[in-house]
Amino acid sequence: MTTGEVHEYVTTYMRLEWVPWVLSFRVQEEAVFVLACQRSLKTVVEWMTDMMRQASCWAACRQLLKNGDSALHIAVRRHQWDWAKWLLDHSASPYIKNNKGDSSIMLVAPHHEKLDLFYSKSDLSWYNALHDALVAGRHDSTWCVALLDRGADVNQWALYDS
Repeated sequence: MTTGEVHEYVTTYMRLEWVPWVLSFRVQEEAVFVLACQRSLKTVVEWMTDMMRQASCWAACRQLLKNGDSALHIAVRRHQWDWAKWLLDHSASPYIKNNKGDSSIMLVAPHHEKLDLFYSKSDLSWYNALHDALVAGRHDSTWCVALLDRGADVNQWALYDS
């Protein structure tokens, strides 16, 4: 985690049955996978994702930092849409809110053309996320139109002042 490289002993001696345990490590009280994503340690993240693939263990994609951010929050903030799509395909949830109350869908604003990346099915979680994102991005008309087109409810008390 300090050099940005994976030590040769780790790559040589790592066993697949250790993957869930190794990826549950915490560094300075932070989840190791999300911390590597936050610090842009590309080589380490690539190794971790390869280990997850080999072990079919995707739990690390759902890890959170102390501030509640997931790897998906980080990808969306950085506009890394391919990485966000990969995370979503591997069990990351777009509905989890960080400590500030922001879900990754809320952070997509104003990039309404990227909303379809986050759609999986029309359920309560999806509509709740749309409603929250509408409130958060209410100052951008194209964002609001895109959310309303996907089913967000305009009749919310938080929008009455808009």
